[in-house]
Amino acid sequence: MRFKLKLTNEKETIIKVDYCIELASSINMLLDSNYLRYIENGAYLLNRKIYKPWTFSRLFFEKYSFANKEIRVLPGDSYLIVSTIDDNFAYFFLKGILKEKCLRVGEAIFEVRSVSVLNQPQRKQIVCRTLSPIIIKEIQRIENSCPEFAASFVEGIKKNLVSKAKAFRNINISPEKIEIQIVNNEKIKRKTLRIKNEFYVGYELLLKIKSLPEIIEIAYNCGLGVKNALGFGCVEIIPPPSERVLISFEK
Repeated sequence: MRFKLKLTNEKETIIKVDYCIELASSINMLLDSNYLRYIENGAYLLNRKIYKPWTFSRLFFEKYSFANKEIRVLPGDSYLIVSTIDDNFAYFFLKGILKEKCLRVGEAIFEVRSVSVLNQPQRKQIVCRTLSPIIIKEIQRIENSCPEFAASFVEGIKKNLVSKAKAFRNINISPEKIEIQIVNNEKIKRKTLRIKNEFYVGYELLLKIKSLPEIIEIAYNCGLGVKNALGFGCVEIIPPPSERVLISFEK
């Protein structure tokens, strides 16, 4: 299930460039504490690794500018994508939105104007673009200009999807049953990311994915690569699916 949140800030506000931890914390605060405990206790545990069944995009602002290590957000609208494969997450997330009617990013407060739900893809093949950088641990030291980058990047995504399929849906699938292609190597954007005082490399790019519809669903709703619940690896299908307003606080 995928939600699009229309947000607004009536006054100018400042947030950190690396705001992902603060935004992830704000989303977690909307959720039921028992549900979070259920996830942390290994609801989706595989090979001693806990998988979290959600992801979210970066914030898309209408008016903003950069100043040093901060983002100056001018009064206006913005939007955020939040996606999950877990109906319990969706229930508690919407319940939290109805109660709080806002998201906090550090000291900044963004009021929720509406929540729309996007149609789910029932496909065996998609073309998608990143809404937040994809992190693949195995290629942190490989430059995207190197010949071996594409193969290593694709292999890392496949390996991660195989694990998620088992953890989330108990589906056993071999990497050979997942076809992934980088659409245009020349348009790959390499990002240095700071997460909890550690540095990672993330990539923004276009991908073509072909596999079982269940695998497409996992990629779309849970994200690609690692650190998905911190807002990385979120992708959008091209063209985007239709949406309908589910909740509105519009005045």
